[in-house]
Amino acid sequence: MPAIDNKRLLRLLPKSKEEHSECVSRLRYEVMLDKVESDGEGNSHVRPYIWSILLNSPPRSADEYIHYVRQGPSPMAQKIQNDVSRTLVVETRFHSRVSQASLSRLLNAYVWKRGAIYVQGMNVLASPFLYVCKSESQAFHHFDRLLQRECPQYVLPNIDGVHRGAKLLDKCLETVDYPLYSHLLSKGLIAKLYALPSILTLSACTAPLSEVLAIWDFLFAYGTHLNILCVIAQLLLLRDQLINHPSPMHILRTFPELDAEKITGLTVVLITKIPQELYNLLARHSWDPEAGIVIDRLEPNRH
Repeated sequence: MPAIDNKRLLRLLPKSKEEHSECVSRLRYEVMLDKVESDGEGNSHVRPYIWSILLNSPPRSADEYIHYVRQGPSPMAQKIQNDVSRTLVVETRFHSRVSQASLSRLLNAYVWKRGAIYVQGMNVLASPFLYVCKSESQAFHHFDRLLQRECPQYVLPNIDGVHRGAKLLDKCLETVDYPLYSHLLSKGLIAKLYALPSILTLSACTAPLSEVLAIWDFLFAYGTHLNILCVIAQLLLLRDQLINHPSPMHILRTFPELDAEKITGLTVVLITKIPQELYNLLARHSWDPEAGIVIDRLEPNRH
C-alpha cells in the first residue's frame, strides 16, 4: 500500500465522536502497516496531524503559548540556553529550519506553564516537534502533552522514570537474550551506563532525525514505553559486534545511525517475548510512580 498521505488520512478521520475510537485504532494499524508519507529528510505534510491524533492533542489557540512566551526567560533560562546550543549538532537540516531562539522560547514557556524543573534531555524531546509542526504553538502543545501524559516520570528532577526504564531494559534484555545480557554484565555494563540518553529522549539523541520521526510515529501509535524495546532492538542489531568486542562500551558510547524499519520491526517481535507481568511494568514505568516499587523488587532470571 502507498504511504499515508493527505487523502488517505482524510479517509481515516472520524465523521462523528462515536467513530473517534475506531478511527484512531485504524490509524494506529495503518501507521504500523505503512510509513507516513515524507521525503528523505522527514518532511511531511501529514505527520503533525497524525501526531495530534495519536497524542490526543487537538488544535488549540496560540494565545496560551504567546502568554507564556511574553513572560520572558524562566528561572531555568541559563540551563536551557546551555543545552539549546548543543542540541542535535550534527543535524544540519534541523538547524536550517529550527532556530535556537525557537527552541529556547518553547522550553522556557513550558517551565512557566508547569512550574517544572528543567532537566537535560527536554531540549532533545522538544526538537522533533519544532521540526515537524506547522507552528511553535502547535509544537508546544504536542510537547506538553507528551510530557504530561506519556512520560511525566522522565522529567522529574531526579528522572526517576528514566532510571526505572534502565532497570526494565536490563530485565527485558535478560529475558529475550540472556547470552548478550550476561556478556554485557560481565563487562560491567548495565543499561544505566549506556542507555539513559536513549531512554530519556525516546531515541531522539541518535541520528538521523528522519529515522527518529519514523520511530516516533510507531511510539505515538502504540505507546512510548515501547522505546525501551526499541533500544534493545538497537542492541540486537549490534549483537555480533558487542559479543566479539573486548570493550563493548566503545560501541555503545555512540549508537550507530538509526534504521527505523528494522528497529520497529524487531520491536514488534520482542513484544511477544516479554511476560505479561513484566510488560505491564514496562507500560507503566514512565508515568506511574508506584511502578518503581515493583521494579525494584524484580529478581534476576535463573538460567
